[in-house]
Amino acid sequence: MKNIIKLFIVVLLFASCEETQPVIFDPGSGQTLATFGAASSNLQVIIDDSGSTDVTVNITTVSSMDRTVSVSVDESSSANPENYTVPSSVVIPAGEFSGILTVTGIDNSVETDVETIILNLESVEGGIVSQGSHTISIFQVCPVPADYLVGDYLLTDNGNGNFGVDVPVTISIPEDDSNARIFVAEFLPGTGVARDVDVRINLVCNTFLFQTIDINVTCTQVTSYVIGSAGADSSEYDLGDDQFVTVNYLEDVEADCGDTLVQNITLTKQ
Repeated sequence: MKNIIKLFIVVLLFASCEETQPVIFDPGSGQTLATFGAASSNLQVIIDDSGSTDVTVNITTVSSMDRTVSVSVDESSSANPENYTVPSSVVIPAGEFSGILTVTGIDNSVETDVETIILNLESVEGGIVSQGSHTISIFQVCPVPADYLVGDYLLTDNGNGNFGVDVPVTISIPEDDSNARIFVAEFLPGTGVARDVDVRINLVCNTFLFQTIDINVTCTQVTSYVIGSAGADSSEYDLGDDQFVTVNYLEDVEADCGDTLVQNITLTKQ
């Protein structure tokens, strides 16, 4: 944490007073509307192998017969079609309000950098479809053993004090990604804005990628003092050794308080 002269916490509150009349869909006899169950999902493709993700498609009415919802891939998608397969439709079974569209990824030329597959709903039997899209982030992953970099460690920040020295932390695996590690640590210790933050490190094919931490602290009131991925300067990991690891990160990503520098933390297993 370089020479931060002034620290401000910027809190933005947004409120809306607009009132709208909701559209009511009768599940028994009303208008049938098909929608995606979520706006986005991840498709992790194992290096030199494959992967898949399930996309839920919901419908607002129930029927005694199966119904088909047509799906298309938007032209704005950035992923190469050779790396994925998207069915042209999904079936909503009789008596159900949802169906599952399974999208498959194949590592023909998938990279660790995220690319997108954007899905649209085209039509549904006896009804209308939502104009909302579903974005799938497709990227390459390398499997990491479940016992690697997990448990009790001592964290030491070797930079300008963004974290402490010999701080006990407990590292675990988040539910949403077996190739990530998370722990809680105090950020900006010894300052008036110090607070505990969730630290997340993604393990992407032999490279530690430090996820952005931003608590809305600023020196200039223009941008924030943020730390994040070191990009090309990110450190690498060895699956055969998790006793002592070094994770690089980028300090003051937006150069709000001074120069942007590559720093690191070390994690020593206890």
